[in-house]
Amino acid sequence: MADDLKDLLAALQDRKWNVRKEAVRKLEVLGDAGAVPGLLDALQDESPYVRMTAARALGKLGDAAALSGLLAALEDPEFIVRQNAMWSLGELGAGAKDAVPTLQALAADTSHFPSGELTVGELAGLSAARIELAVEAAKAPAPAEEAAAEEVGEEEAGAKPRLSAEERKARREAALARKKAAEGGGEAEARPKLSAEERQARREAALARKKAREEGEG
Repeated sequence: MADDLKDLLAALQDRKWNVRKEAVRKLEVLGDAGAVPGLLDALQDESPYVRMTAARALGKLGDAAALSGLLAALEDPEFIVRQNAMWSLGELGAGAKDAVPTLQALAADTSHFPSGELTVGELAGLSAARIELAVEAAKAPAPAEEAAAEEVGEEEAGAKPRLSAEERKARREAALARKKAAEGGGEAEARPKLSAEERQARREAALARKKAREEGEG
């Protein structure tokens, strides 16, 4: 794979623009982060088709090192380059959080890209929203960390036994469902229906807590 990367990076210097464009496309498919510097250079290529393909490829690779290059590409004279750069910023996710103010500033632009139905502002808003969602997701605890914190809290309380993996999953799913219902404009007090497995997990948890209390009182 290292040889492929080296050969493709070398092809970015070919005198024919279509050869350079094909090399960029193959680097995207290869998915090697080692291609990022070469692709950033390709954003300065004389051919707008090479620059466009490079902007898209950098988004597919998802490396935050592409942030500054993609932001600069938002000023490219060719719409196809700007469009792909804007989309790719959204692909970078949390790594592009510094791009959110720039994208939000473009959200009021009502002009249409010639090749798409979305306006510049709509695409900018979508990309900004994707980045913000990724940032929020990065802040959320991983399932394993959440479970560990939950168990520690129960142990310190001294009244509840540790929950099984199935019980923790049922609790998380129920909490997520309630949150989704609230965000979707549903009734704030409404609770989602539980599956048979979730009901069984709750019954077992209740019995376990009752047993723990009875043994403590004994």
